[in-house]
Amino acid sequence: MKSDHGADEGNEREVERAQRFDLVNPYWEKFLDEAGLDMTGARGDGCYIETADGRALLDCLAGFGTANLGTRTSRCSRVLPMRCSARR
Repeated sequence: MKSDHGADEGNEREVERAQRFDLVNPYWEKFLDEAGLDMTGARGDGCYIETADGRALLDCLAGFGTANLGTRTSRCSRVLPMRCSARR
């Protein structure tokens, strides 16, 4: 399947996966692949991750900084821009 940019989406996914393997954590990427948990997250909301194919998954893994806050919380969305602009 071709993307809007003309590149093969399957190949794009493999390139993205290889970059994550090289740049993030190769052991984590290998675990996700072997456990069948390798997926592309399209967006997050609270404690849920929505995959590119539309599935809503409970984010039991959480990323750095999201474990105690969740994803896209309304309070953080309001306060964070104010705090960042105050530091300039």
